Order: sequence, then C-alpha cells, then structure tokens
Amino acid sequence: MIVFDDADLDRAAECAVWASFVNSGQVCVGLRRIYVQEGSFERFLALMKAKASELRQGNGWEDPGVSVGPMINEEAASKMESLCARMISEGGRAVMGGKRNPDLTGTFFEPTIIVGVPKDAGSVGEEVFGPIVNLFPFSDEEEAIRLADSTEFALAGSVWTRNIEKGRRVASNLRSGTVVVNNAIYTYGLPATPWGGSGESGFGVTHSEEGFRQMMRMHHVHVDKGAGKDAWWMPYTEESTELQKDIVTSFFGDGKGKMGTIRRFLSSRKKG
Repeated sequence: MIVFDDADLDRAAECAVWASFVNSGQVCVGLRRIYVQEGSFERFLALMKAKASELRQGNGWEDPGVSVGPMINEEAASKMESLCARMISEGGRAVMGGKRNPDLTGTFFEPTIIVGVPKDAGSVGEEVFGPIVNLFPFSDEEEAIRLADSTEFALAGSVWTRNIEKGRRVASNLRSGTVVVNNAIYTYGLPATPWGGSGESGFGVTHSEEGFRQMMRMHHVHVDKGAGKDAWWMPYTEESTELQKDIVTSFFGDGKGKMGTIRRFLSSRKKG
C-alpha cells in the first residue's frame, strides 16, 4: 500500500486496518507493507493505530461485534510470534500488538503494527499470513515504486492519492498483478476483473475472460487454399534457393523488392 501526502488519510487508514486484519490477516492478498509519504507518516500512523484499537478480538461465532478472530492453528500463531520477534530484532518496534492476546485462550494473536524495521531487512520480504503489518516512510514517487517492488511477491497492491492521474501512473508502474487506486483487496470479488500475480505470487489468471481462457485448450486448424509447391519444399534447385533468399531478404531485410518477390513466389506455386 502506497499512501501519498495528498491522499484522504482518514479513509486510507480505515481501509488499511481492514486490509491488514480481516480474517486475522489470513488472506492471500492481505496488506503486509504500507509505505507512507514522509509528510504524512506520523499522522497516518496515529489514525491507523486509533482505528485498529477499536477492533474487538474473540469468537465471532458467539459475538457479532468481534472483528478479529484466532489464527487457524497453533503452528500459525507460533509463526507470528517468531516473525514478530525477528522484526523487532532487526530494529522494529511494535506500536500495538506484537503478542498473543493475554485475555483469550487459544491461538489469538493481536492485531500488530510495526514501525522502524529497516527497509532492506530480511523480514520485509517474508510472507506474512497473519495480523502483522509494517509501516515505512518514503520520500517521492520513484522511491515508493522501488520499495513496493522490492520483494519477490507481487500479487496485489494499492495506491492512495486524490490525484487520479498520478494514481494511475504509479499503479501502472507497479509489477503486482492487481493494483487498486484508493481501495484494496476487493477486486477479487469482481468476476469481470482478472486476478493473478507475478514473481513468487503464482502464475496464470482467474476471473474475467482471461480466466476462462486458462481453462481452455487451444486448437488450431489452418487451411491452405493454394495450389502447387511452396518455394521451400524439396528438392532444392538453384532457382528455388535464390527465391528463398529473396523472400527472407524482402521480409526481414530492407524490404526492397517485396512485391516482385511475392509475384515470383506465386508464380512458382502455379508452375508446381
């Protein structure tokens, strides 16, 4: 997620909370890294922290007011603990969360916001499948694109700005399979839009016409309505070899004499 100074920061922070912690972060396209332009970093961080602090964690089957549930199993919860510890060891700081919820029994890992991790730290490129999100400052558009593309994963991203032209430009320069301007994640629910990633985020496409093509096998039928033999058929003669040379030169060289070569080729077929 790239957030520029001119973005609607309140809406961006609200969406960031949802995209980071929905289903306890156990979403293939969940938000993992947020890059905020330097002039808005502290304000965005405060907004996101305030909004995330309103989330209740618990058993959603019993309480409809619960927003964040547990990790799927003990292994997943333990992975969040070790990953969070690694980020902190590399210089990060958990401004909220960073541990299991002490008030709940089971695999409940708290919604976690981390700042201060060096942009080139090893943990930045880790696949996070849980409620942990990292925030980083950036200076300009070029740096934002470079940082967003700095990991081997490239499934989806989002760009936040009131300048739609800039949003389109930045989105077009990101290598993620799907990039949304001023929103996040939800295009997976639109059947008409293609969905797929690059790098280590998979291959192929689902949804849209392209998705249908992934389920089809190409079958080619070619009909030649000509008569006679082609110039490249055997047996070769001095005349046919020269014609082949002329064809290659005409179409892939300087193009001179193309029409004359075509007439010679058609004439050779009739002779055959």
